[in-house]
Amino acid sequence: MDNNFNPYSNPPERGLPNDFQNNDAPQFRRVILKPNYFELFALGFALASLFSCTIIYTAYLFAGLAILFAMLSRGAQMKFSPRAKKSIFIGICGIILATVIFVASFLFLLEEYGSIEGILRAGSEMMGIDFEEEFGILFE
Repeated sequence: MDNNFNPYSNPPERGLPNDFQNNDAPQFRRVILKPNYFELFALGFALASLFSCTIIYTAYLFAGLAILFAMLSRGAQMKFSPRAKKSIFIGICGIILATVIFVASFLFLLEEYGSIEGILRAGSEMMGIDFEEEFGILFE
């Protein structure tokens, strides 16, 4: 074959393989998909809520943002994408896990100190606060 061969100026006799003159071949449209950043944000916030479940309020914040961004990622479509569904599920799991840890730790403190007053007394003693001066009026 010639080194100066250009298939566009010198086509072969049978035509180019992707020649559109053949009407029998199906026509394909090239679709370029744009990334949906709301889905990515939702997944990131959902994972952050799961990883920060021991820091109770941040887990709730991240899970709420994950669910919000997953819902915003839907746009005008009627259904959620699989990534948005995973983000909602992981966000709800983060909320449940943070709530379970919070309730279990509170029940442990109640078992350890006997009452809410005992918990407050121990906490004020650790911080060097006079319990009677700060909380005495509440427990008279």
